[in-house]
Amino acid sequence: MKMKADGMKRSFDFIVADSVYRCGMTVSNAKDLLQMTFFAAGIGFVFLEDGFCSEGKSMAELDKYFLDAIKIASLRVFADKKRNDWDNRIFSVHDEKYGYHLSDDKRSFAIDEEAAQCIRKVFELADSGMKAVNIRDYMNKNGYEAYGIHLRRVACKKRGQFSDKWTTENIKTILTTTSYKGLAQET
Repeated sequence: MKMKADGMKRSFDFIVADSVYRCGMTVSNAKDLLQMTFFAAGIGFVFLEDGFCSEGKSMAELDKYFLDAIKIASLRVFADKKRNDWDNRIFSVHDEKYGYHLSDDKRSFAIDEEAAQCIRKVFELADSGMKAVNIRDYMNKNGYEAYGIHLRRVACKKRGQFSDKWTTENIKTILTTTSYKGLAQET
């Protein structure tokens, strides 16, 4: 890299760049060049994008800057991947919800008929005027597989701790989740 060779020859005393990425393919590469080589040799740097200047900074402050830059770069990569997946309609198990299975090609969801029976029952009972707490009791007394048990049994990913019984919160979640309500048909 020409910049490294010029820096080692002390052809310049300071670097001003729009971005840390001008100094390496990754933030880690830039850190190696700037902090470990240039800064140690007394060559300073400024990044306009971040408003960061190495002048008067300690090694600990540089470490923090580069660590933060690495975290931000990782988040950008993750966000770009998620945006690309969304643009290409590729879903992950994190997009799944109770009542739906992710298709093998990860481009759509199929209704989980076992869970759909429970969801329909919850809406039927709510439509009859029953309160969430009473629906919870009905579901538990009448042998409907609990929300948490079903998720642990059929979901592709490990789910967090869910109750082995229907809870009022499960009922409220079902009643307020728009994907369970369906869309109104235009006539």
